[in-house]
Amino acid sequence: MTDIVIVSGSLSHESRSDKVLHYLGSLEKEEALSVQYISVKEISPEVLLRAKFEDIEVKRVTTSLEGLL
Repeated sequence: MTDIVIVSGSLSHESRSDKVLHYLGSLEKEEALSVQYISVKEISPEVLLRAKFEDIEVKRVTTSLEGLL
């Protein structure tokens, strides 16, 4: 099985690029591919700005990605 990770860097709730990424992910799922979607909106701005890599929000994303390796 192929794993695909989609990462969205848009902070807008109505981002067109975000909608396109979700659409592309749905197409890949139809092909029986494993798709994981990650958005910077899942991590608080302070954690991102201060690069707090030990923060629980970052660790949650990292742990979910480690499962793909």
